[in-house]
Amino acid sequence: MSDELPKGWMWTDFDSVLCSITNGLNGKQNKDSIGLPVSRIETISNQYVDLNKIGFIEKYETQKVEKYRLNPGDILFSHINSPIHLGKTAIVPDDIELFHGVNLLRMTLNEAMNERIFNYYCKYIRAKGEFSEKAQHAVNQSSLNQKNLKSFRVLAPPLNEQIRIANKLDSLLAKVDVTQTRLEKIPTLLKRFRQSVLATATSGELMQEWRKNATFGEAVNVGSLTSDIRYGTSKKCTYEEGGMGVLRIPNIGDRGIDARDLKFADFDINEKEKLGLKEGDLLIIRSNGSVELVGKAAIVTDKDVDYLFAGYLIRLRFKNLSEIDPKYVLFSLQSPAIRHVIEINARSTSGINNINSKELAALEINLPSYKEQKEIVRRVESLFSLADSIEKQYTEAKKHTDRLTQSLLAKAFRGELVPQDPNDEPASELLKRIQAERKQQAANKSKRKTVTKRKINKKVIMKLNDAPESYLVDLLTQLGGEADARILWNKTDLAIDDFYAKLKQEMQTGLIVDDKASSDPSQRKLKLAELDSI
Repeated sequence: MSDELPKGWMWTDFDSVLCSITNGLNGKQNKDSIGLPVSRIETISNQYVDLNKIGFIEKYETQKVEKYRLNPGDILFSHINSPIHLGKTAIVPDDIELFHGVNLLRMTLNEAMNERIFNYYCKYIRAKGEFSEKAQHAVNQSSLNQKNLKSFRVLAPPLNEQIRIANKLDSLLAKVDVTQTRLEKIPTLLKRFRQSVLATATSGELMQEWRKNATFGEAVNVGSLTSDIRYGTSKKCTYEEGGMGVLRIPNIGDRGIDARDLKFADFDINEKEKLGLKEGDLLIIRSNGSVELVGKAAIVTDKDVDYLFAGYLIRLRFKNLSEIDPKYVLFSLQSPAIRHVIEINARSTSGINNINSKELAALEINLPSYKEQKEIVRRVESLFSLADSIEKQYTEAKKHTDRLTQSLLAKAFRGELVPQDPNDEPASELLKRIQAERKQQAANKSKRKTVTKRKINKKVIMKLNDAPESYLVDLLTQLGGEADARILWNKTDLAIDDFYAKLKQEMQTGLIVDDKASSDPSQRKLKLAELDSI
């Protein structure tokens, strides 16, 4: 971003626009709604506070907790997170009961910066990677300390212009959010569409008119269609080229075999013959930690016949390709009804889900005539091609809307989103006043400390021998006849040791007593329990 700024704008740093920046309340959190509601890293959701993602602290010090209460307009900042999520922010809204939890910083802003524009600015520079660039990085986690954070530069437009910009961004980005929400539904809709196509295609419904309502084939076991069902090699493979390429789970793609990530091994003639591939073979994932991948299949084409296959795959070789279309069998295995059977049988509590060759052979599919199989494949591929086209448009639209947010923010912080008003007070003037007030507050604080220090030092003015006989009694009388030891000492001109000596003298005469030891109103009483606090 250029340093050439619109009139009235200025660069400053976070420290200049912050009143405070603090850490959160530490303690063991639970998600059972027991105890004090506190913010967590997950509470920040798309620049908003998500009350469905908060924690609770059951044990805390009641007298200290109030300082952690979150107030409307506070900024929550994720300063410990993965690099991609570092620097996420959210504004605390009105009317919520929430306290500041650990792993988030709380920032409060002074009147030079509107909280909405600051929130948007953090979003803008986070997307540019500026928070990540200055962070300390460890394994899967990055962090920004308060010192580094205070040093970040921030653009400060005139305050009135900040509000105009924030209002405009609120309006425009709300429309972007609506568009993104609608777009996010498309992948789910396309998935349902493809499943519906497969369901109607493999049940006979898709081709009902084409068949003129004739019977839709017969139910057969997959095993009856094959001449061979075989597991792959268990031989260790490496990325060192040489020997033969071996297809593995990563090579079973959504649209067929993907041979880009190949491993290699040496095989003898017998192994090559047993594990070789032919066009029309079907390779199926038999074992995986994800049950959704078990049973995933791809057809071997003429481009894949020079490879062998690994042990977590099963090869189906069909008896007669003039009667069986492998693509039809593939679509049948992908259909919702067969997927349901595969996943039920494959699920395991061990963490590894599996389907064996016998279970695979026993799967039952509907097998129409070869001519109808070919027509089903043609229609399914045509409908899938339409879905692919829509998916491609969705991908492009999503990229555009994702870029649109950052584009609008960039335009806003170039001063191009709303018109400037020459009557707006420049940001520099407002910041000067704030800095002057800060200096005055610091000076007043320093003065109070000096006065307190002088008051303590004056205790050496009077010597013990110079003190009148009823010195402390007279001072207690002035204090209403009763006081604690600290107040009485502050009233004297004695050093602390001389004060204790004089107090002992006057208590021995009975002129001063412990406030709990006498009910005689004529006696001067001292709260001796407070002596240890001096």
